[in-house]
Amino acid sequence: MRLQLNKDVICCINLQHDCAYSKCVDFHQQAICQDRLESTISRSLVQHADTRRYVLNIFSIHNYQHISAALPPSL
Repeated sequence: MRLQLNKDVICCINLQHDCAYSKCVDFHQQAICQDRLESTISRSLVQHADTRRYVLNIFSIHNYQHISAALPPSL
């Protein structure tokens, strides 16, 4: 990954890890902090598989032209 200057940024996109394809099934519990102290309440967090597979919403109306121009024609 390379740091970009903000003048080089055209638009923001939202990528989600493709857990279905990557078969992410490992979960662990994390205590929730309240007032900087760990509580007895916990939440489940997924441990994502180490794949570079993501889901991109190409139909995002405000970024469509920029996103479609950056994608290869095969997509």
